[in-house]
Amino acid sequence: MPVTKQTYTANAPWTGTNMLDLLSTALIDAGLMTAWHDSFSVSGRFYRVLRIQHDAAKTYGSSFYCFIADTLGNLGVSLSSGWNPSGTPPINVPTGTQFLDYHRLPVDTGTDNSAATRLATLSTTSNLFLDRYTSAIDAKQSWLIFRQPVNRAAPFSILHKDTSLHTWLDLNKGMISGISTIAASATSRMGYVRFQLQENIRRCLLIGSALRGRTNTNGDATFHALSYNTHCYVGVGSSATTDNFGGSISRADPGAAIALPVAKAAANPAYLTDYNPVCGDLAWSIWTPTKLALDFGVYMHYNDNDTAYQDRFTVQSGVNEWEALQFANNSVVVDGASPTFVARVV
Repeated sequence: MPVTKQTYTANAPWTGTNMLDLLSTALIDAGLMTAWHDSFSVSGRFYRVLRIQHDAAKTYGSSFYCFIADTLGNLGVSLSSGWNPSGTPPINVPTGTQFLDYHRLPVDTGTDNSAATRLATLSTTSNLFLDRYTSAIDAKQSWLIFRQPVNRAAPFSILHKDTSLHTWLDLNKGMISGISTIAASATSRMGYVRFQLQENIRRCLLIGSALRGRTNTNGDATFHALSYNTHCYVGVGSSATTDNFGGSISRADPGAAIALPVAKAAANPAYLTDYNPVCGDLAWSIWTPTKLALDFGVYMHYNDNDTAYQDRFTVQSGVNEWEALQFANNSVVVDGASPTFVARVV
């Protein structure tokens, strides 16, 4: 079944509030919220807070994502374990202890990676688009992409409140960081698709302990913009000479990459033609046993190296077609894997 695809538009010149309005509509349509948990502005920046409540009975059963937009076309997000939107002051702030439950207060939180994970940097003088891809098989899975005719941000997803969690996660002891992005890269003849976590605080389960003793207000690559590979998939390359073997497979794969079942007929004559299927039902999140829905997939493309955003890969014309959401073009054609993250659109 094809995914549900919808595009939201803000005509130029647009503002940070326009960007957040697009995000609000997309999150509502994706079933992630009915309204923002909090909405306010500080020092020319605009803040919107999303609450994802995984288990109301647990001490840290909710994750709070504070999205920040500025006047320059930047969008960031920061994570906290609690939030006070109103009532007893101080309001419009995360709750708890700094570095343990949050990194910075909003007055000190901009869109750069030192204070938040920057999700997009786009021009306010060009029309802005936000594409939402929601699975028809599992409507709890959606990927969002901010883009313009020239520039494009990485796809990101937020773990839905109704997605089942691993039973061994103790939300009375800590919280989860449910925002993921997708990266693609090509090294020599190999291609990689990586699912990454970007936000962390010490209260976060599984990865928060890495911040023990960390009290630096500059959170780049620690609290924010981690690019921590939770799952990595690789398509190996091929070469007719032994000299290029090292460019076709490597022991230094990022994130302990899992090899996908690609095959070259020239290497293994049991295959009458080259074999490079769209691979779905993959593990993609450290928080849930739920696999990637079958209308999303990872595909290693070999025939050319000029893939562009939303290019179509056709398994059967008019019946089974896939669209590229994230990709990297390998410099080597045919023998080099160009990795793509795809959604089924037909």
